[in-house]
Amino acid sequence: MESFVLNAISGVTHGFGILHEPILTFARTHWHARPMKTQVHGVNIAIATENRQQVGPADGWYTEKRNILLTLVNADCYPVLFSRKDGTAIAALHVGWRGAFNGIIYNLKEIINNQGDDLANWVAGIGPGAMPCCYEVSQELIDAFSDRYPINPESLNPQPRKLNLLAVITHQLRDIGITCFDSLSLCTICSVDINAQGETHPIFHSYRRDGNKEVQVSAIMML
Repeated sequence: MESFVLNAISGVTHGFGILHEPILTFARTHWHARPMKTQVHGVNIAIATENRQQVGPADGWYTEKRNILLTLVNADCYPVLFSRKDGTAIAALHVGWRGAFNGIIYNLKEIINNQGDDLANWVAGIGPGAMPCCYEVSQELIDAFSDRYPINPESLNPQPRKLNLLAVITHQLRDIGITCFDSLSLCTICSVDINAQGETHPIFHSYRRDGNKEVQVSAIMML
């Protein structure tokens, strides 16, 4: 699965994995050379400078180097992939409720600004994640988001105890100055395919649905 917005960027390839193809073909080609991190639902963003780089705990990547595969693993949290409009820099963020609440997207803004760049030069594609149809959390968490971010309450919390994390992410993207982005708007928990026999099968791995640690990979690279 791909983002239409990112597909328009020359020299950048990307994709969001699914249950039956968790690692996309282009990513498998570069898999063993990819830089490595350990996702911890935090806000640290590592700057990738070379293949096979080991960065430790991190939930995001930024690079201006070509032929470096940036990867994320996700099962209900959102993968958000970024590219400069001219294809000269890319980034990838793993955004769950902790990362969104604590501002990993704002940390990317700081990194980009520190490069002397403007977020208006960037676009983003949001992959699949737990949608408010299925994403039940505590009312205390919803209240905490409401107190921290000025998001319309009906959008943030469309049903009792359901958190619209996608609305938080899109609010934050606009807040940092990225206005050109798109979203698959697919729920990792309930999205299904229907085969010729009328049987339904999940499209994505989901920790909340299955309780296991199976994941799909999202990836982006400058060629």
